[in-house]
Amino acid sequence: MHCVSTSSMQTLWSAGFTDEFLPMRGVRQGDPVSPYIFVLAMEKLGHTIKLVVSNQQWKPINLGRGGPSLSHLFFADDLVSFREASLENAETMSTSHKINFPGNVLGFQKVEDLGTYLGVPLFHKRATKSTFQFVIDKVKRKLNCFDVKLLSLAG
Repeated sequence: MHCVSTSSMQTLWSAGFTDEFLPMRGVRQGDPVSPYIFVLAMEKLGHTIKLVVSNQQWKPINLGRGGPSLSHLFFADDLVSFREASLENAETMSTSHKINFPGNVLGFQKVEDLGTYLGVPLFHKRATKSTFQFVIDKVKRKLNCFDVKLLSLAG
């Protein structure tokens, strides 16, 4: 935070720099430095997770017998965490997550609809042919607006 709160800025104006000025409102959404601060925060979170795993407060899943363990994955601005299915691991989880947990052992609410991730619905059960029928229907609706004869086979 010291780097962010004590920085000064200049603007390039008509081939010359303006006088330095101090930002007065702090970091806001859309600020050019925001992505860098986000990356630093996610890096710190990753190190914290590794520390908790090494202290055996969080038991990750194993990817096969003798395979590597997996505790978390970062993707864009999302975090997916993996833990062994045990009562101890469940108690360390935040109650603000949507969890499909059998019964109501820890006070979690059972959720049937997990919502979507990157626009794709998340399912508890195996996906069937009709599961993604909504995608085909949506594409057909979009194609009705175009002259399909003008599209190439690849298009």
